[in-house]
Amino acid sequence: MTTYDFDFLKNSRLLRDQQKATQKIMALYQAQDWPDLAVNLRKAEESLVNLLYQVENLDLTYFRQGFAAASLSQKLDHLRAQGFYPYKIMDLFYDIKRLGNQAAHAGSEITAEQARQALAAYHDLLVFVVNTYEGQRADYASTIIQQEFVHHQADWYRPRDNQLQASQLAESQRKIDRVSHWWNGKTMTIIKWVLILILLLLIAHYFSTH
Repeated sequence: MTTYDFDFLKNSRLLRDQQKATQKIMALYQAQDWPDLAVNLRKAEESLVNLLYQVENLDLTYFRQGFAAASLSQKLDHLRAQGFYPYKIMDLFYDIKRLGNQAAHAGSEITAEQARQALAAYHDLLVFVVNTYEGQRADYASTIIQQEFVHHQADWYRPRDNQLQASQLAESQRKIDRVSHWWNGKTMTIIKWVLILILLLLIAHYFSTH
């Protein structure tokens, strides 16, 4: 049985909450409980996706039904649309999700090879996170991904330039809205008092002529 080294998690502050889930996943792998393993990998993946939304400071109001009610597919699609994670890394997310969905259906068979591939995918997702956000140098289980990482480190992770610009634009718009709200409120106050003054002048004029 192929084994995977998750020791790099011991040095990760960002993935501290993933360590307990990973221990359970490895126990299921050793017990060869493939369906339960697939389901738990999907749960751990969704927890990781939620964490990445926080790390990247993505706009949670994008989901009309609310972030908590959004499906994993919706979260992954929006995450992929940002364009700052490598395609092969995003593929790992979708691979785990598909197997987890398959395992959740009664009567669906999960093979040992499918379970191994999903575990390897989960391992490499965590490696990507600690390498990208914490500067670790953990090795990927996939030799293809490891080679791509080595040869394309400069653009392996694309900074959120578009997200930063969007955030700056949003902040600028909020400032404009605040000024507009203040001005509109002040303008309405001035108009109200001008109308009151005119009304008082008209009343005074009426009584002075009668």
